[in-house]
Amino acid sequence: MSKRRRQKVPPSTLCRRLDVKPQNYFNWAAAGMLADGKGGCTLLEGLEFAVFATLVRRLNYQRVKKPWLALRPELRRHLAAGSVFVIYDEAAETLSAAITHEEVGRQVSHGGAVRVFSLEEAISKIRAAFLGGSDAIQSRKRGERQIAPSISNPIR
Repeated sequence: MSKRRRQKVPPSTLCRRLDVKPQNYFNWAAAGMLADGKGGCTLLEGLEFAVFATLVRRLNYQRVKKPWLALRPELRRHLAAGSVFVIYDEAAETLSAAITHEEVGRQVSHGGAVRVFSLEEAISKIRAAFLGGSDAIQSRKRGERQIAPSISNPIR
């Protein structure tokens, strides 16, 4: 097992990278949507969080909640491949995952209303958290001093 897969990153660091309130992470975890984050998140847990947060931001929590539980096992298999697309079928209210454009094409060929989400940006932000460690460690590596914890968006 690689060091990166064993490494754990605090949910607060992942939240900062994705511009999500930490309380949202813990609420979603308490509802069984995500890992609890106690002791940090593994890379896979962080990637799941990136996908879930993106879907909630674009669709809303109520629309994502039920189909997310069905998507999660399939998504875990796809996340190892790197780039992932998630397809939301509006009529069926289901989520499915695809790795290639060809797979996306097959899943949307029925002609019904669908929304396709490329998750490359969110996934790359989480991978960066694992490759570079925490934001404070990154600052020290660049020679910066951290006087106080950084606040990305103090007004919400």
